[in-house]
Amino acid sequence: MVLLSTWSTLESVRDIILNEKVSSVIDVAGIIACIAASIAVIKVVLHYFEGHNLNAWEIGKPLILMMMVCNFNTVVLKPVDAIVNIISRETIKIMNVDTGDYIVRWTESMNTMTILNIVNNEQTYQKELEQIAESDSVIGKFFAKLWYGFKKYLMHFFSIKSMSIAGLIGGILFTLVKVLLFAQQILCCLYMTLNGIFGPFVMAISIIPGYEGGMKGWIARYLQVALWVPIGYIILGLSLLFVEGFVSLARQGVMGLGVEWTMIVLQAVTLAAVASVPKIAGWWIESTGAND
Repeated sequence: MVLLSTWSTLESVRDIILNEKVSSVIDVAGIIACIAASIAVIKVVLHYFEGHNLNAWEIGKPLILMMMVCNFNTVVLKPVDAIVNIISRETIKIMNVDTGDYIVRWTESMNTMTILNIVNNEQTYQKELEQIAESDSVIGKFFAKLWYGFKKYLMHFFSIKSMSIAGLIGGILFTLVKVLLFAQQILCCLYMTLNGIFGPFVMAISIIPGYEGGMKGWIARYLQVALWVPIGYIILGLSLLFVEGFVSLARQGVMGLGVEWTMIVLQAVTLAAVASVPKIAGWWIESTGAND
């Protein structure tokens, strides 16, 4: 699996960066967390002096968050990564498709479409010959057969040419799909690495009363970006199912659009869908800053 092995490589690089950099970030974020926890505790105490009820969680929450910041890599980042990996792995299994399988199945569908197109032209030619056979004019039969034979040759020639052009355009579109998926995976890894590095700062600031939503936003963005990879694979799988569905329609002879143009349109739709992966991820996990 080319893209998946690429993602594994990117994950390894990300782990190395996080292991080296997050510890340094945690040292600074820990100081901020201590200051933020002090502010939060003082505010809770003042709240109590004003006559409001006080419970253990209000005092313990800032201290617990401070400890989580100081152990961010172990307590926060790795568990979130584990959840993300489970979601990605199980989602990819739904379609069970990789780029190699995508190429093979798309090529098989394209070849099937070419054969069906040729068979359809042959059947049309045979029907025309049967109609000629019903004519009483010998000379008319001769010239009609000559004309239909010439037309059959032209239809066969231009059909092959048309399918070849469709195959060329489809190949270009597939290359764009593959490059776009590759670029998305690099961006996904980059954004997740940035989120991992700045996560301790976000969590430290979220200790301060009034900024509690920062950590929720961080988790939402992290999950949203992590969904890019499985969604990309799902789109590949769905596009193959659509192609194979149209091949079945072509076998039944109910295709309204030329089969070669159908294949081009389907590949163009796949490209557009892959380009929309970040926004699609935003359908399920709303978070600004990454869905565009």
